[in-house]
Amino acid sequence: MTTQTRTCTIYELEDNLAALVNTIDLVEDESARQLILDEIGTALRQTREKHDAVVAFLRHCDLQKKFADAEIKRLQRRKGIHRPRPRGD
Repeated sequence: MTTQTRTCTIYELEDNLAALVNTIDLVEDESARQLILDEIGTALRQTREKHDAVVAFLRHCDLQKKFADAEIKRLQRRKGIHRPRPRGD
């Protein structure tokens, strides 16, 4: 049996971070506050990593688009070079 781990979306990570930040002022116990601060630190790291991953993916997509555009141009030029010329009667 395989176990699948589900990754959170950017929106879920940011919602969790906002909830933690909004909760910190409601907690009076110092040890509980410290736990929440630790969770905020973890949430910030996760959110930053997710943002970085999204940016990397968007850059990859942009590079793939540029490559595809260049390849289309190359093939169009090649097609023009090897196009049979119409015969004159």
